[in-house]
Amino acid sequence: MSEKSWTVEQLRAEVERYERAIRQADMTEDTVQSYVSRANRFISWLGHDWKPYRNEYQHLHK
Repeated sequence: MSEKSWTVEQLRAEVERYERAIRQADMTEDTVQSYVSRANRFISWLGHDWKPYRNEYQHLHK
């Protein structure tokens, strides 16, 4: 089984493609935003641009 490697930029491009697909599926805007934001957060975590915080709002406003 071959493995495929993805860059963070490639993953972000795929999330854009994913967003187009879920919009074409006529999902609600809240659903689209939820799916896309979670995917983007995961990619940010992979790229070391985001760390989980219990209360992210407090962390961002310190």
